[in-house]
Formats: sequence, C-alpha cells, structure tokens
Amino acid sequence: MAVLGVQQIKRKLLSGKYSSYSFSYRSLDRSKQLGILWNEDANLKSFSHAMKACEKAVSSNKNITLIMIRAESLGKTNNQGYKIYQQIFNNISNHHIKPNLESVHYLKTYQKLKNDAISGDLVLNFEPLSLTELEKLVCETKVLYQCPLLQDLEIVPAITYKKIKPKDTDKEQELLREIKEFLLNLVKHHHLLGQQILIQQAKSQFAEVEEKKIENLIQELVQDQKICFVNPNSKPKERLICLIPKVTVGASK
Repeated sequence: MAVLGVQQIKRKLLSGKYSSYSFSYRSLDRSKQLGILWNEDANLKSFSHAMKACEKAVSSNKNITLIMIRAESLGKTNNQGYKIYQQIFNNISNHHIKPNLESVHYLKTYQKLKNDAISGDLVLNFEPLSLTELEKLVCETKVLYQCPLLQDLEIVPAITYKKIKPKDTDKEQELLREIKEFLLNLVKHHHLLGQQILIQQAKSQFAEVEEKKIENLIQELVQDQKICFVNPNSKPKERLICLIPKVTVGASK
C-alpha cells in the first residue's frame, strides 16, 4: 500500500492478540479513515475474539470504516462470533472481502521481492536492484494493478484485460503455440512476474492443458531468450520471470 501511494498507514488498529493482523490508513481520496483486519484463523472461538476486538475498535472510533479480509468460514448463525460479525459487517459502513489465492500470490511475491532487495539478493539484468529501484519499477509497470484484492480495496483501479481464448482446433501444436504466445504477452505486459502466477494465469485461460506442459513452454521461452529467471536457483514456486529487452544495433546491453 505504501508503494502505491497510500497515506497515513498506522499499524495495530486492534488491541490485544489481533493487533498485528490489523492496521489503518487514509483512503486515496483522503475522505475517510479505513481499518483492515485480515484473519484466516479457522478456530471459531478465536474468530469470536477477533470480532470482539473489532467491536471495541468500532465503538471507540465512530469515524472509521472497518474492512475484514477473510476467506475462512464465519461459523453458524448461532455462534457468538457470527452474531458480532453480523452486527458490524452487515451494513453499508463496514465491509467483508473474501480474498482469492491469486491475490495472495501477488502480495507474497512482492514481499519476497522487497525482502530480497533489502538484503541485496535481488538481481535484474545482471545488476543488483535496490528497494528504491524496485518500488519505482513496481509503480512504472503497474504490476500490482492486477491484484484482485487491491482492486477490491480500491487501492488500484479495477482494470480487466481481454482474455485470450484458445482456438477451436484439434491440433495440439497449434494450441501450444497459442499458449506460448499468451505467456510471452503476459510477461511483456507486466515486465516482472512470478512463475507460479504466470502458470495460474495460463491455466485460467487454457484449463485443458496440463501444468507441466505450461512449465515446458516457459522453459522454451527462456531457451529462446525471450524471457529469463531473475532468481534461477530458487524453488520453482519462488522464481521470478522478467522480459529480456531487445537490443538495437549499436546499443549496449
């Protein structure tokens, strides 16, 4: 949020155990103060305690809009936690957002990039990338604009890109060429992307194709020197992919 220009970010909105899972910030139009709790604890007794903490935060600050991020179950209607949840979030003031796995991958990838930049382990085009340079690159490429959760929070605009559909053909090679082109176009658009996110994006468009074949196509693009791994020695799920820019005649790499 900070790298995307969000102001007045304050840690530990809630008190007690759930303070580290919460924070507050000023909306981009500066019209209101927003509070976030992200809680995925499956234990419903724990969820009840979290709701009590939310109840306390709302009662002590009437001007704050509270947003709970949670994909886990809310429990049954007769549970105490669910009853408090209904009182707080079943109105126009506060909101409940269910995150998806794609959002988690975006945020986790950026967290990994940031940590690597701080430690000096992030390399792009054979040059170390500082945290300031990473933040500038993230802003310029708008790579986080495709994170559904950030769109739901209205931190970034809700932009959807035209999906590429496979042609109705029985020729597997023709389909694989289309997927390969899709993968390359995706990297061209984002400039920097996690391998796992790239695979998932391809699977969302070409559900009938095995993940292993998509991985093979990524390797082919690397061999074709169209793309490269920023951290080739990392585990496959942690690898980052960037575009290899074309070098014009007379230009230095």
